[in-house]
Amino acid sequence: MHTSNPWLQLELTVPVVAPCDQAAINRLSPSDRDNVFLDLYPEPFIGDPDADVYLLNGNPGYSDQDNCFSCPSVMSSFMADVYSHKDRSFFWNDGNRPVRATCPRTGRSIVHQGQVYWQKRLKELTEALGHNPRLFELEFYPYHSKDFYGFMKEPLPSFDYTRSLVEDAMRKGKAIFILRHKAEWESAVPNLKTYHTFSLISPRSTYLTKNNMCPEAWIALLEKC
Repeated sequence: MHTSNPWLQLELTVPVVAPCDQAAINRLSPSDRDNVFLDLYPEPFIGDPDADVYLLNGNPGYSDQDNCFSCPSVMSSFMADVYSHKDRSFFWNDGNRPVRATCPRTGRSIVHQGQVYWQKRLKELTEALGHNPRLFELEFYPYHSKDFYGFMKEPLPSFDYTRSLVEDAMRKGKAIFILRHKAEWESAVPNLKTYHTFSLISPRSTYLTKNNMCPEAWIALLEKC
């Protein structure tokens, strides 16, 4: 059984914070608070929770271009469906579904950096499969920041739902790839310590390529995606 999905209670207005996380966010020091961008849509997960491959990541990053997608933006039209799992596509890797916005400074149309990031990292896998891989990616810390800071190692209340999704995946025998911050994931979800997970050779790059993982992991990706 999953715990209640806290992202269903999210108001798509600034600051974009799950109600259960608000007290923890308020307790951050001013300097830590400045490192979290709460005008951007949180990304606790993306993709299909029924997929046979789970990717465990650190946190959604930040670039100056992300300001063009701050709330409200073009993403308002579909993020509610992402949070409710109604939208189960891994749209960051879907070339037929560009996520674009107009940069107010230059007037140019730009692609969301999340799409640029994932299309690069999934390119080899997508080409090997011949289709967009069916994946479910979860972030340890759901809010955008330039880096994974020390205070992010302590799971937020909303992580209870993330934990329940991962534990359910383990019960069902799914392939779990810990892309980044393995120590934090195993501390927050203790059963991961004894579960047969996969890791990348170079976790800092997070490229899902044949040369960035052991042969067993690559075969699992090809078979389960």
